[in-house]
Formats: sequence, C-alpha cells, structure tokens
Amino acid sequence: MRDAVLSQSPEFRELRKASMRNATVVYDLLIVCCIQHGQTAMLCESLERALKFSFEDSHIWSQFAYSLIAAGKFNKSVLVLKVGNCYPDSLFME
Repeated sequence: MRDAVLSQSPEFRELRKASMRNATVVYDLLIVCCIQHGQTAMLCESLERALKFSFEDSHIWSQFAYSLIAAGKFNKSVLVLKVGNCYPDSLFME
C-alpha cells in the first residue's frame, strides 16, 4: 500500500483507480480472515477508517454494513446500507 496515490490531480486518476483496486482486494482478504477468526470488532473499525479515504465506493460501504451485521450491530448496519446506497457506483471504478 506504500504506492497509494493521494494526489487529486487529474493526471493521477488512473493511478488512483489502480491504488483503489489494490486496497479493495486487501480489504476483501482482511474480511475473510477476520470473520473466520471472529475478529468482527477489528474488522468494523478497519472498514470505518477505510471510509475516510473511499467514502464514494459503494463496495466499501457494503462490506462495512456486512461487517456490522456479523458483529450483531443490526441497527447501525441498516443506516450504513442507506448511506451506502447514495453511492450506487464507485467513482474510482468507472
């Protein structure tokens, strides 16, 4: 993840998209490992922090909602799913 591009300049758009794809793959693998070992609280915290950088990515919103469901936080997951639906398609994955 050290190659992540944080610059919002238009010339870095493709690099940002590639960084976002890489980060999404890492989070998907983290989800599999954390759920398998019952680490739902850590997973929820990690995905919530990820939303600070990828708030427009519907995939991260969905994964965060699913992690909340796995942690038994059903009411919060419903709210997250409603907010996540504001971003039907990721702007980074166009």
